This record gives sequence, C-alpha cells and structure tokens, in this order.
Amino acid sequence: MTDVSRDEYMAVAASREIRDGDTAFIGTGLPMVAAYLAKATHAPRVNLVFESGIIDPQPVDLATGVGDYRLVHGSTKVAGTFYALSLLQQGKVDIGFLGTATATIASHFVNTDATKKHRETNDRHREILARQTEILHELKSVNERLGAIEKRR
Repeated sequence: MTDVSRDEYMAVAASREIRDGDTAFIGTGLPMVAAYLAKATHAPRVNLVFESGIIDPQPVDLATGVGDYRLVHGSTKVAGTFYALSLLQQGKVDIGFLGTATATIASHFVNTDATKKHRETNDRHREILARQTEILHELKSVNERLGAIEKRR
C-alpha cells in the first residue's frame, strides 16, 4: 500500500467522516476532493455548503475552487461567504473541512497584458480541474482498496 499518498489517505479519511444526509462545510483543495468522493461513493444526499456561499451544487464538471462558477449549476442557493459562515454559527453544519487553497492564481502574474493573463488563468484552471478529476478517480480506487483491507481485519 505504499503507492497511496498522504493526500490520498487524508481525502479518503475525510470523505468517510461525511455521512449521507449531513450538511458539510467545504473549503478549497482536499476538502473539495473529499466531498466529491463522499457524494460519489457513500453519501449521495450530503448537503455541501462551500465556504464561498454556494449551497448544494450539482456541477456538471469538477470545480477548481469554492468560488468557481461551475458550482452555481444546480445549486439550491448562492448567498456569499457571510451566509455560509452564519450557518456554522447557527449550528446548522454537521461537519466541516477547510484546507489550504492553492495560492491565488492571479497574484502570480507579472505581465500586464490582460488577454495573456486571462488565457494563462484559464489554462491553469484547466490543469487544476484535470488533476482533480484524476485524483477523484484515484481516490475511488484507494477507497475500495482500503475497504478491502479493512474487511480482511
């Protein structure tokens, strides 16, 4: 089992903490991967509250971050960060995961040409999305392998 990375273990472990029907507060990065994995494997009715205030989305494609507009598709509400945090304060969230987001993409551009920045940002988003899709498929496999090991115990 040495082919499983720490990030994969963390994402699988976090996903297993999410129960079907929970309301889960989700941040960018591994928390998103864990939430996607939970929804795809054992918690299809989890209500995802993204820290950006997008509530229970049904995206067609994986989002690259909590503010990605792909999350708006099928969402029950788009309300903003203040609203999402107020749900925490009111005790309406069962479980939450926050991660360290990839550094703000726009902050890494030094070229002042707006068109080039836009193109580079879109390219980076596509790279992140492709990697998240790969990770999700890998994690489904890791989840199955870890489940098989647990059954043997």
